[in-house]
Amino acid sequence: MAAVAASLAPQWRARVLAFGDATLASYGQILFRGSRTLGALLMAATFFEPRVGFAGLAGAVLANLLAHFARLSPEVIQDGRYGYGPLLVGVGVAASYEGGPAALLLIIVGALALVPVTAAAQSALGASFGLPALTVPFLAVFYLVVGSAQVLALTPGGLLVPHEGPPLGFVQAYLHSLGALFFLPEVKVGLMVLLALAVYSRIGLLLSLMGFGLAWALWPDVHAAAGLTPVIVGYNFILTAIALGGVWFVPSPSAFLLGALGACVSGLITLGSLPYLARGG
Repeated sequence: MAAVAASLAPQWRARVLAFGDATLASYGQILFRGSRTLGALLMAATFFEPRVGFAGLAGAVLANLLAHFARLSPEVIQDGRYGYGPLLVGVGVAASYEGGPAALLLIIVGALALVPVTAAAQSALGASFGLPALTVPFLAVFYLVVGSAQVLALTPGGLLVPHEGPPLGFVQAYLHSLGALFFLPEVKVGLMVLLALAVYSRIGLLLSLMGFGLAWALWPDVHAAAGLTPVIVGYNFILTAIALGGVWFVPSPSAFLLGALGACVSGLITLGSLPYLARGG
């Protein structure tokens, strides 16, 4: 028995390390790269608010466990593509609502539900259009989570609250928008995300500045950072600019132009959608 246990130990150690890599890659996928180094820095950013950090980690771990036991593609699991949506569900719920059993239940159910939804979206979009799923599965499930939170009467607020006080300057608003990628529009979180971008991709850092600069120039509300403006800017202007300008296309002047145009289009769609989404809360 001792010999059998000794022979199995390296296998289990390798599996645990591989699972840890997949979890870190889930964080890196927020910026479109399944990198352990990038993921470690981004995970550290979420733990500036421990409750949010643990909720996001729980979402990623649960999802990767389910994907593993469901025998889904090992390559996709290791790349973090099954974990980043559930990670966002965890941080989104923890940052948007007060804690409690109902919030914990929403994180667990939302994280687990995202695994089959992600697998289906990747299969359908890839086979039909040759497109990646990106955050489509997360949005589909998170809208249901937000609706469920209203039915369950979860107390809103948490950490995702409107900025109060004098208007933010360019640097502060930029850092708030980077932090809002994890539903944490705070300077310290934004600085960690900025560090992750600087370490992993200077082109990505430049594109994030370009995306935010467009929002700053075209969207007056950015100056006041009212309501959910940092979240909207972070997810639409910044991420779209990074994705189109430096990830899905080879970085070049034309790719930067496409990133700028894409960011502006996503901002227009966001502004046009706000009145309709507000009706449902």
